[in-house]
Amino acid sequence: MPGDGPGLAVCVHCFNPLRLSWSDGGFEATRLSDHRDMRRNSGPDTIAGAILAQAGPALQQLPVLPEISQRILTLLRDPEFGMPELAGMIREDPAIALAIMKQANSAAFGGLSPIKDLNGACARLGMRNVANTVQIVANQRLFVAGNPRVKITMQLLWRHSVAAAYCAGQIARLTLAPDPEAVFLAGLVHDAGKLFLLQAVGNPEIGVLRDVEDNPELFREILDSMHPLFGLLVCQAWTLPAEFRAAAFFHHRPEQCPEADWLPLVHTVALANTIVRVEGYGMYPAGADTFLASHPSTQYLGLSDIKLAMLRVDLRDALEALFDATS
Repeated sequence: MPGDGPGLAVCVHCFNPLRLSWSDGGFEATRLSDHRDMRRNSGPDTIAGAILAQAGPALQQLPVLPEISQRILTLLRDPEFGMPELAGMIREDPAIALAIMKQANSAAFGGLSPIKDLNGACARLGMRNVANTVQIVANQRLFVAGNPRVKITMQLLWRHSVAAAYCAGQIARLTLAPDPEAVFLAGLVHDAGKLFLLQAVGNPEIGVLRDVEDNPELFREILDSMHPLFGLLVCQAWTLPAEFRAAAFFHHRPEQCPEADWLPLVHTVALANTIVRVEGYGMYPAGADTFLASHPSTQYLGLSDIKLAMLRVDLRDALEALFDATS
């Protein structure tokens, strides 16, 4: 919106990513110079062109971001918003309430006696853990594939997304980021482009990728090459803030992010994405040449080897407990 600072969007006609800037006379859209022109690389006879031709119908089939995700982001920034209001929101959704109760009584958070009411569960977990659990359970419903051949890949994507969200939140704590709950949600949706492409495969009304789903190597190439653009497009459709869109688009190449204000979130998500892949929560095995200490986002965020080690020491245990509580 005008006055909210620079923006990032995808042109719905040429599908090029655009940087938006506003002034009194309106807004100006400039194509990102580091990104190839989609009009030259996605002709009608190419797979990319076929996917882009069906992008509009496919987006209409994509589930909307749960309203509670947006509400939590807004309300947590309100200094008068407290745990009673958050508990009231949770009571509206039995699945979320059950996950909160389960997590509060898990080995990771369990006290001397079991918790039997939602207020007590929220008090035991704390505002941040409750908010993150709400985001996980609410957004889990997006990661559903009707096509059984895509189901396993979708489950891997879900585990990777949750792991990246949790790790991004931990990085935010180490770097004293001002809005860790927003960082968590950004990590959760950073691969929204892969979600879009996997759902397109499983949708019989679209079927853009049916010709390549029998070719795993080609399908992986499509996911890897096209998911940043579609991640930006999905975040745009969900009307998420510009820095969320930037994290979805630049998390594999944060050094190309054009706006300084977006860099902290982009680098946080980029590093979290890499760390959880190294820890075994990627969609594919991590490469042996992944050196976290020399990662550009490690350098940007100023994380020492000691802080990296602190970040990773209990990561797997924490994630498995989180998966168990929200399953």
